[in-house]
Amino acid sequence: MSVVLEQQDLQLNRSYDAYFLVVHGSQDLHSWLVLQELIECANAIGDVVVGGGCLEGQPSSLSQQIQDFCAEICEEIYEQGDTEDINVAVVPLFLLSGVHVMADLPSEVAIARQKLIGSFAHLDRQITLEIVPHLGTHPDIPALLKSIFEMETSSLKEQFEHTNIGLILLSHGSRRPEAVQSIENLASQLGAIAAHWTGTPTLDAQIEQSIAQGRDSIVVMPYFLFAGEIMNAIAKQISLYADRIPIYIAPIPFSPAQIADMAIDLVN
Repeated sequence: MSVVLEQQDLQLNRSYDAYFLVVHGSQDLHSWLVLQELIECANAIGDVVVGGGCLEGQPSSLSQQIQDFCAEICEEIYEQGDTEDINVAVVPLFLLSGVHVMADLPSEVAIARQKLIGSFAHLDRQITLEIVPHLGTHPDIPALLKSIFEMETSSLKEQFEHTNIGLILLSHGSRRPEAVQSIENLASQLGAIAAHWTGTPTLDAQIEQSIAQGRDSIVVMPYFLFAGEIMNAIAKQISLYADRIPIYIAPIPFSPAQIADMAIDLVN
């Protein structure tokens, strides 16, 4: 088997025989369990085999996880008597085009490609790895976030008669200016202001700005794929303002089923 070294990733120019979902990962077992749930959801959508791996937090590197997945599906397809070449879509489950998406992931995929060359020559088969657009590019995301903000603000208006509600879209943050700007643009679409857990403007700065503007309450939407320890940290930080302004944390906007559905939709 040979491996095609794609010169231009992020281009949907073929049909795929398998999808490999990539999440950030962590030392926490919960991250791995969430990935398994995503894989299960994605496998239930169609007839294309789906696997996945973590960029961080696993005993083996992402490149090795990709190699293991390719070996497994290649043998499986070969045993089924299929003689066609195999195209694998590597799907980045990230909301921002940060360093992980633009540098770390392509580097790991490049390593996997190189190491796969000649590994399965006995099968006389060509396998292609191609990175597709990251999840944050899905066109339905703005409307989904807007609907959640509207639901939260409607509840506050009905229960507490709040009329001057500040909206904050809280992202993880990135060292890449382009990624930061994308969050600023998204927040603007939603009638919100952007804050970043790592980077500026910070959540504290945006809360203070909202207070200075005379807001009577604030809704913070965590723009993350998964709930984790970071949610506890956000709640703790927000609690410091309890005697100054009511601040409400909206739910994580994505369920595993939604993430899987959007990921497959992007590939197709």
